Amino acid sequence: MSAVNAIIDIADMFGAEAATGEAGWLATQRAAERLGLAAVNAAGVFTRSGEPVWIRYGMQADWVESYTSGRMYEVDPVIGWIASDSLSGQFCCADVRAAAPRRQAAEMADLLEDYRYRHLLGRKWVEGPITKTVLFCTEDPAEAVLPPETLAILPAVSAMMAGRLNAPQDCAGFLGMAYRPLSGREKDVLSYLAAGLDNNQIAARLGLAEVTVRMHMSRARKKMGAATREQALALAMARGMLDL
Repeated sequence: MSAVNAIIDIADMFGAEAATGEAGWLATQRAAERLGLAAVNAAGVFTRSGEPVWIRYGMQADWVESYTSGRMYEVDPVIGWIASDSLSGQFCCADVRAAAPRRQAAEMADLLEDYRYRHLLGRKWVEGPITKTVLFCTEDPAEAVLPPETLAILPAVSAMMAGRLNAPQDCAGFLGMAYRPLSGREKDVLSYLAAGLDNNQIAARLGLAEVTVRMHMSRARKKMGAATREQALALAMARGMLDL
């Protein structure tokens, strides 16, 4: 199949209407399978700080569980690359083994080999305050396992995927990051915070006691895994939880 036909085929997987959210993630996984990739992962980080906002794993659930429970993200070279200014990166098990501490790095490299995720190819796409990362996994080097026409379209395909990807509604501790959906009132108080209102003004707008506003703000902060309410607002916006 030609590169042009392959691109058209992948575009069809996302549908005539732009698939986003969970539909976009499912389309991304189908496209990766269509291309012969072992798995695809995706993440969003704040462009300026590199702080993680959300992540999606297409790897097998057992792999993800071992990775997160073993805190392997602490030695994962991909994590360092995601926070860097480089827009593309390639990694293999040898790169992981070279990390420190050695025992933890060796465990991650063994895990990659066991599940045949030995080689990783990543690309980033900057979308204003958020940078999206798409990471392809292959058993052997991409140039050895993928036909030339597939290699040629990977940048375009990753851009197409990044345009359809956004944050899942919750996150159960990936990369040490955990968050949960906000309630309607929690969204309200954060939205008014974004408009520059203080607690008393928010209380007046919502017909609530000021202490109730503080309670909703505190709950929103905890659900976002944020240290401050301003950080909770930034994370909620980046995760697509507020309609501003």
